[in-house]
Amino acid sequence: MAIRKVILTERELTNLIKKIVRETKETEMEESWLGDKLSDIGKGGREFFTGHKSRGDRDSKRDQFMEDLDELEEMFNENPDDFMQSDWGRLRSRLEREAEENNYKGEIVVLGKSKKVVKYEPGYSGLQHMGAGAGSGMRSSHTFGSGGRGGSLG
Repeated sequence: MAIRKVILTERELTNLIKKIVRETKETEMEESWLGDKLSDIGKGGREFFTGHKSRGDRDSKRDQFMEDLDELEEMFNENPDDFMQSDWGRLRSRLEREAEENNYKGEIVVLGKSKKVVKYEPGYSGLQHMGAGAGSGMRSSHTFGSGGRGGSLG
């Protein structure tokens, strides 16, 4: 039997898991270890894949981000010499773009005391953390089993 590698986007994987959970509920699978695990995935899957518990949670984080951005703009307008960046419009559009691309999982960070540097620190979903850990293990050749990349157990 040949092993096939399947590449799915985050959205496709989320939809696949939702479909599995929905089908297991419809067929009234007997209560077993697998059934319990699949229903647990359905309950916390959205947060694991997207980094947000619900659409409302994402919207509230976006609203909080915008409030923080407005507060920072007031600070910038009061003392523009305190900031390394000189063009607020350009800085604001960059922060908004980065936050939107990151699905509002991160936060605005202000570094420095005399000359402040403003940047967006991205946040990660559980899936992204898991992928980063796996990628790190592969780069370090720390694999389990008898893989061709120096398996540590086999």
